[in-house]
Amino acid sequence: RDAHQVAVRWSNEDVPAARAAGLLVGIYHFAWVPNITGGELDAEAIRQAELAIERLNAFGGYTPGMMPLVLDIEASGVSRKVKRSQVLQFTKVWLNHVEARTGRTPIIYSNTAYLRTHLGDSSLARYPLWVANITDTSNPGATRARGCIPTVWTRGGCDLDWQFWQYTWSAPGADYGIARG
Repeated sequence: RDAHQVAVRWSNEDVPAARAAGLLVGIYHFAWVPNITGGELDAEAIRQAELAIERLNAFGGYTPGMMPLVLDIEASGVSRKVKRSQVLQFTKVWLNHVEARTGRTPIIYSNTAYLRTHLGDSSLARYPLWVANITDTSNPGATRARGCIPTVWTRGGCDLDWQFWQYTWSAPGADYGIARG
């Protein structure tokens, strides 16, 4: 319930510290997709997009060193019984709204399994991809258990068109201004 307040608190701590350490920074929005439909779902996606834009604007908007807004869309942020079509609707509305309001193309963050099962609409391929795949440290487009993971960002075989690859859950954050490590 207090996710936005937590995100604001962390952003207020982490963004200035990371900037001071010389890192690129950005606002990352963890989506919550409720089990609603139609115009209500559109309104919720826009409400959440506005929260991310609000956090971006609190840091002066798109200034040098500020990356595009990121939408984290994955199973843990989706209410029970939500259909794939609802996930796609929410995702598209959020992305379109952010792009229209900021003039910048946002980034999609997700894991390979969710990209394959819920974000299979080819219109999403135009958005930069930040892929989370910690199961294979040699290729973000594959897993040891399943091999190649076909997505709308896959160019062929296991060749995934990604801009960022999260390949671990840990890093020496304290070395780069992130107090919590």
